Amino acid sequence: MSGSRSLLVLFGSQSGNAEDVASKVGKAASKYGLEATVKGMDEVTVSDLASQKRIMICCSTWGEGEQPDNAEDLWISANAEDSPLMSGVNFSVLALGDTSYELFCESGKEWDSWLEAKGGFRVNNRVDCDVDYEDLAQAWMDETLARMGAVDDSGTFQEDQVEQVKLNASGADINQSKNSSDAESSSVEISTDGDRSLLILFGSQSGNAEALAAKFAKQSSGYGLEAEVADMDGFDLSSLSGRKRVLIVCSTWGEGEQPDNAEELWIKASSASEGLLAGVNFSVLALGDTSYELFCESGKEWD
Repeated sequence: MSGSRSLLVLFGSQSGNAEDVASKVGKAASKYGLEATVKGMDEVTVSDLASQKRIMICCSTWGEGEQPDNAEDLWISANAEDSPLMSGVNFSVLALGDTSYELFCESGKEWDSWLEAKGGFRVNNRVDCDVDYEDLAQAWMDETLARMGAVDDSGTFQEDQVEQVKLNASGADINQSKNSSDAESSSVEISTDGDRSLLILFGSQSGNAEALAAKFAKQSSGYGLEAEVADMDGFDLSSLSGRKRVLIVCSTWGEGEQPDNAEELWIKASSASEGLLAGVNFSVLALGDTSYELFCESGKEWD
């Protein structure tokens, strides 16, 4: 596990899903200039973790918020009084769970908090996945690998290199891309004059909608937009009037209910005047779970 471009991919898995994601991460890592080693959490020690520059963890939650069987011993060791610091470790965590349980994604949340508390540097926010995890896991993998690829040989994260790493991973030639862009600039050009604001509102129960809203905001500048991310909780509904662009990312909670942080705003919106959003260009991303009858109901309501 040595080497300046090494990446340790750990999985804590009960049913095999976290292991499958970790395997995909390991296979994709070379595109980002990384040399990945994929291991179960029962194959490493806490001291092994402390010696790494880059760690990606895929961890499921078992039962009532418990660590999966193959992660339990490592978690106990991690919480010992003499466990080593994680200074110099760049990390990110993918948590797999099921929102029908009270302690949703608890094991992944525990590893994320522990690594930070021990001095590790979070290069990408934790993503919490429900039973339909594939799309979110793929997005987490792509973004985190690019960020891990931007960790230099000394272990320092170079954020300004992330886009270049993504470009390299895509197989595109930067000079060809630039020449093509120059050739087309006379016929296709995004105007950056005037109001380029984009409001991204999120209604989130488990954190997935919030994480996606933050990701969209980071990418918006590439489209000539100036994004503002806002929590639906406490948001002034009347301020939507006059907005040119609004993107809503909203999950559904329970039996078709608005997430807690969106409930009050939805009550106000339901009784608002019809002309409030005149001139507003909008789109809605609805998150849900097909095992529930009212799939993505909250997002559908906002739409």
